[in-house]
Amino acid sequence: MYSQIASNKRRSIVFIGLFVVAWLAIGAVLGFLVRVITHHSADGQLSQTANSSWTPIIVGVLIGATLALLGILYSLIAGTRLVLRTSGALRADSASYQQVSDLVGALAIGEGIPTPTVYVIEDPSPNAFATGVSPHKAAITFTSGLLASMDREELEGVISHEMSHIKNHDIRLLLVVGTLIGLAALLASLLWRAAFWGSIGEGEDSGGSQIVIALVAAAALLTVVGFIFGPLIRLALSRRRESLADVSGVELTRNPAGLLSALKKLHSSIIYILGGPTDIAYANGMDDFNQISSVPAMVVNTDAGHQGTFLEANGGRAASVAVSWLDWQLKGDPVAAKRFVGKDCGICKDAQWTLKRKNIEGS
Repeated sequence: MYSQIASNKRRSIVFIGLFVVAWLAIGAVLGFLVRVITHHSADGQLSQTANSSWTPIIVGVLIGATLALLGILYSLIAGTRLVLRTSGALRADSASYQQVSDLVGALAIGEGIPTPTVYVIEDPSPNAFATGVSPHKAAITFTSGLLASMDREELEGVISHEMSHIKNHDIRLLLVVGTLIGLAALLASLLWRAAFWGSIGEGEDSGGSQIVIALVAAAALLTVVGFIFGPLIRLALSRRRESLADVSGVELTRNPAGLLSALKKLHSSIIYILGGPTDIAYANGMDDFNQISSVPAMVVNTDAGHQGTFLEANGGRAASVAVSWLDWQLKGDPVAAKRFVGKDCGICKDAQWTLKRKNIEGS
């Protein structure tokens, strides 16, 4: 296990390096485009000066490096506060949350790390996560739904799992990677909007057209990093680290029953919403579903590809299915349940969807 932890730390450096290289590549490509656009001769042929000038490419690489380093620094300095603030987490009062505070303190001593700060989110769904840049500046956040649904033994299992993420330094890597992905997605969104409005107002101005081309290229490259390349790397990181955290957590508590019982509660029902065979997540999603044996699970597919239907009004049919699932699972809504349960369920009769189910009651 300790060799796996060391391997994970080495991978952390590699994956962060890959993100930096991706940002450098984006800067270089944009610099090349700027060189082509700005040094184009009047008759449409590139001048000799343009071909020999590397300045725009070097400037582009420097801008990409600066953005990547600023993203890393921001995640290390303010990333934890950002995660807690955006999730609505409030610092837990040790008197009001005595049991969870005591367990966190005791397990931190057993793990040999400083006691993480405990936060609580008022949310009925059961969840918990650890965040921070190091074991000395870490926090564990619980939803009120998880605290209400877990007994002491199960709660100890959940805390040991999150404590292992802290000790294994997973939290720092995922915080940095998540920040860089978010930064790429944010910049992509801003550039797409700028390109859209720029194309509307450019008129006959050829210079405006060249700027729009550069904006579209930048937005496309950042979209690849923010919505495809980045999430795939984060998925690869998470799956490997979750397994290691389970093993480390059991080693800490010497009580696998608590974590196993907690996982069964947390994974009481699972749905995979996929975009069909053209979705890059299709193979992983179907593989995960096929490996499930004991918990209720469902996989639904619609022919929409990886982007799904989020560009449609209100997120389209995929968002509608997700909302209905949550209404059924969290609120017990019988109308929402009819979309998923029974031979004549709503999705079963909808030609836009294909469906597979396991251990779903009434199906």
